Amino acid sequence: MIHGINLVYEEVEGPPTLKRVKVEEEIYEYVISTRARWEPIIAIEKVAIKANSVHQVAIRPVRLNPNELMIPCPASWNCLGHVVNVGRKGIPQKVEKARTFDYANFLAFKDGAIVEGDLLGVLNVFPKATIMAIFRGSSGAREVYPPYRG
Repeated sequence: MIHGINLVYEEVEGPPTLKRVKVEEEIYEYVISTRARWEPIIAIEKVAIKANSVHQVAIRPVRLNPNELMIPCPASWNCLGHVVNVGRKGIPQKVEKARTFDYANFLAFKDGAIVEGDLLGVLNVFPKATIMAIFRGSSGAREVYPPYRG
């Protein structure tokens, strides 16, 4: 049985160095509202892109408050490709804390160039999710009761 999981990230300071931090696994269920906001994902650099490749593009920082959850919008916002996800260099950030994302991984459909100010995609941000821990019993099995919890 695995006791803990590894968070894998690149060190921010100095040369790119892969790091791993072992943490205890935590599984949560959550409730989100149907109210949300759109956060645009806007490039702040010029990047030459090649079709069928994923490119990391610096973006205007997107800030989320504690317990906000986000899902990339599946609608196409840029004819050159689609945002796969957003991230930040350094150690991964907890959902329970305020966090900032400063790059997007962009899957290019066509050869071309992204320039500063291009809209790459949109995030659907759900405010103040209710997050509830799912506990594991001594057997290691998840203790979740339908419909989710109580």
